[in-house]
Amino acid sequence: MAEQYDQDAADAARELYTDLSVEQRRCFISLLTQQYVLSFPYYSAILLSAARSATPGAANYTIAQGLNTFRAFSYAYDTGNANTAGFPAGMIASRAETNLGNPNTTNAGDTVEISGIAIQPIPSFPRLTDPVGYVQDMLSDARFLAVCSGAVSIRLALNAGREGYDMGIVPMIPGAGGLEGAGLDNLGAQAIQGGRLDFGFATNGRAQSNNYFEMPEGVVWMPQGKRDSMLNVTFTINRNIIAYTGGDLANNATQGADVPPAGGIRGYVYPAIVGAALMVHLKGRTIGPRTMVS
Repeated sequence: MAEQYDQDAADAARELYTDLSVEQRRCFISLLTQQYVLSFPYYSAILLSAARSATPGAANYTIAQGLNTFRAFSYAYDTGNANTAGFPAGMIASRAETNLGNPNTTNAGDTVEISGIAIQPIPSFPRLTDPVGYVQDMLSDARFLAVCSGAVSIRLALNAGREGYDMGIVPMIPGAGGLEGAGLDNLGAQAIQGGRLDFGFATNGRAQSNNYFEMPEGVVWMPQGKRDSMLNVTFTINRNIIAYTGGDLANNATQGADVPPAGGIRGYVYPAIVGAALMVHLKGRTIGPRTMVS
């Protein structure tokens, strides 16, 4: 790495600073080849979601086996290619979804030394609404995430998937943070008996910054153009996932709604779409060339 930076710096000095003395060139190259080391993480979100079936007698939410592989770090912010991670086609990703400036590769020639990985459930997820592509944030569904968790495998993939590491399923990789506990819900439906209900948050293990999957041997995500410069964390659907309205097949609400029986119980119409967003967070350190901007 350092040798490559030295050569680039020497070429720049010769082309742009030919009027400098030898000593001045040496000082310039010394500045240009300095590196920074940061602990700021690389992060990227994916979305598992399913629309409610419109078929009477089968009002469920299904993700088909093999048709979907969702790839964290496969898209960049300020671009519309986040559908590779399960987000709606055409949605412009933001820094709320990832801090990656270019798909699959590190930012500005960074080398990322990965010593651990965390996967955090996010309490909400974005979806596009017609007719103007407005982004609406919806609440992630804890039951849907639980149904998906045992059928979705995770792989840390390098070099367009040619090499990689199978890492198991979501519950095996704790979250290293996240919202935890419950609080007053002022937006939800009023309880039959009156008063406000609590709203809780799903976490992947204890919500502590040091609770993550450790990789003491480390994996190095190299700068663009080098081997191991393309990295994704892939989520693969290994079998058909069916989340039943009503909770299970025996209580399946075939028309997509619970009809209120006698006794004052409120009826309920199941949502048109359910989802669960997951944030992949790489623990480690970032090494890169020092900027010349002062």
